[in-house]
Formats: sequence, C-alpha cells, structure tokens
Amino acid sequence: MTNREIEAKLWRSSIIEPVTNCWLWKGARNQLGYGRIAILEEDNKFHNRYVHIESFKIFHGFPNPLVLHKDQVCNHKNCWNPEHLYSGNHSQNKLDSIKKHGHPLRDRIHCLNGHEYTKENTKVMKNGHRTCRECFRIRNEKLKIQLQEKRKRG
Repeated sequence: MTNREIEAKLWRSSIIEPVTNCWLWKGARNQLGYGRIAILEEDNKFHNRYVHIESFKIFHGFPNPLVLHKDQVCNHKNCWNPEHLYSGNHSQNKLDSIKKHGHPLRDRIHCLNGHEYTKENTKVMKNGHRTCRECFRIRNEKLKIQLQEKRKRG
C-alpha cells in the first residue's frame, strides 16, 4: 500500500477531536489502547501495525519505527496526529512521562511489605527514591543473625 492509501484508510476510521486537535483512531486497538491497522505489504499479506507509527512514517518519513514513542501531550493513546508524535528511545519517553505526570509510584502510601510511609518511617535517598526504614531495619537484623551464625560455624 502507498502512503496515500494508508492515510485514506486511517481517515476512514478516525475523527478529529476539536479541543485537542487529536486525530482519534476508532478502529481496532490493542489491550493498552493503541490503534492497530492492517496494512497490505509487499509480500501481499496483511500485517497489523500501530496507527501512530504508520502516521509518523507517512508525515515524517521516519525510517526506523522501533525507536518511535507516543508523545503524551494529548493523553490519547489512539491519537495519530503527527504533531503529537516524536522520535525518541524508551528512556526518553519514560523520563518525559514522569516530568509531565509524576512518577507512577508517587502516591503509594505503603511499602511492598505493608509498612506505612510516614515521616518517621521514610528515608529519601539522594536519587529521590523513598525507602522504608522498617524494612531496612528488618533486613539488617537478618544479616546480623546470618553473620553471627557464620562466625559460630567458624
């Protein structure tokens, strides 16, 4: 399929959201909500492709879709407006997401072992990560006991 044919196929199953100017795909989506489209390729077989990657290839001539990530400015996973897309790696995409929306664990009020993150029980590391003081204390006690047992055995 040519770029013109792919674009026409994209528009047949899309609407424009007037407030955000998102080009919203109304066709098939994966479990995460990203648009999927069947493209007839040179081998005369249909291949399922991501709508936003096909859009980027059409409008920006992007040669390597493996490093394309969806810009979350519009927050619509089914948006394929090329102005809402950028090229970058996974790390850049994650950092960008954290800057815009905060870290996904920032609202967690308990550690993985169920201890509450209070002012007294929380240590903030140099890198900004939180650690549970109670878990740290328990871990140190276990290590201390293991070391004592090892010394007894000689």
